[in-house]
Amino acid sequence: MELLANCDLDCLPEGVQPLMKVALQKMYQSPQLKINGKTVPQAMVRERLKLLNGDILQSIYDSYISANTADKPIKSRIGYLISMIYNNAVEELAEQEAANDESPFGTLNAINRGFVDPLYFVEDDNPAIHAAAERKAEMQNSG
Repeated sequence: MELLANCDLDCLPEGVQPLMKVALQKMYQSPQLKINGKTVPQAMVRERLKLLNGDILQSIYDSYISANTADKPIKSRIGYLISMIYNNAVEELAEQEAANDESPFGTLNAINRGFVDPLYFVEDDNPAIHAAAERKAEMQNSG
C-alpha cells in the first residue's frame, strides 16, 4: 500500500510498527470512522492520511507512549491510536491552511494556534493582529 510506504514506518521502534500499520490500514479501508463522537467519511480520512510522514508518526508514537501509563493504561489501543493519527493529521492540515491564509483572520488564527512566530507580527499595522501577537509572545515568554 502506497500509504504505508509514504508514512515511513521504519522510523518507529519495531515493536510498535505492527500496531501502527493495523491502525493505518483500518483508517484507510473503513468506509467511515467515528472520531471524537463524529462520523467521518472515508474520503476525508484518506485526505488526512496523505499528510502523514515519518516525523508526524514519531510524534504520535511519543504522545501515545506518554499517554499509556501504568496507572491509566489505554484500553482500546487501536482506537486510541486511530484518534491520535486523525487528530494530528487535522492539526497538520490546519497548520498548512494557516500558513497559506494571508487574510487578517488567517493571520490571527495562525498566531493564536501557535503556527507562526508571534514576534514577526508584533509591529503589524492591524491592531487586532498586533494585540494578538503581543499577547501570544507574552504567553510564550512567561510559560
